[in-house]
Amino acid sequence: LPATPEAAAVLEQARTAMQQAAQSLAKQQKPDTLAKQDKAIKSLEDAKRLLEQKAAEIEMRRDEIAKLEEASKKLDKLIKEEQKIANDAKNLDGEKKPEDGKKPEDGKKPEDGKKPEDGKKPEDGKKPEDGKKSPMEKAQEAGKLADKQEKLTPPTKEVAKDIMDAAPEAAMKIDEAAKAMEAAKNDLAKAMPKEGAKNADDATNKLAEAKKAIDKALNDK
Repeated sequence: LPATPEAAAVLEQARTAMQQAAQSLAKQQKPDTLAKQDKAIKSLEDAKRLLEQKAAEIEMRRDEIAKLEEASKKLDKLIKEEQKIANDAKNLDGEKKPEDGKKPEDGKKPEDGKKPEDGKKPEDGKKPEDGKKSPMEKAQEAGKLADKQEKLTPPTKEVAKDIMDAAPEAAMKIDEAAKAMEAAKNDLAKAMPKEGAKNADDATNKLAEAKKAIDKALNDK
């Protein structure tokens, strides 16, 4: 990183003062030499202070960059996991209509290779949903999704905390995602997969927006 204009100016002053002190020593002008030496020392002390300040700024910037890079990686993982919860909730909600894709009368026709009476009771050996989950099973699956969602919320909040100073806009988006996660968890715990999927999708979108903001902040560093 380039030195600040202030530090460069002070270093130039120190260099000039030291040259003048050296020239005075060569001419044995002791009083004048001491004055120029004092000026050179003062300039060097000022330069040292500014360089230390610059070094601290550089270190802080490196820390911020490291935090942002780590946050970006964590968000990649969180986005994938949150999207999976949203998709699983959608799939669970999609099982609510066993008649979708099939009419009840399908299978009643004798030309299907079975006697009419053979197709009258689809419940024999199979559930009417043809392998789809019962309401109780759906509630259990939704409960499992709620547990998964609950586990994602704390690490999401932790990422927001880590980058609050380095990228406040991204941190705000992550906080919004965490709130949507909480809502999704509550919906899934109540066996409401449709609503849970909607909130999980919202959380995923907020996380993606946060990652975009972080990547922009990294480019600006």
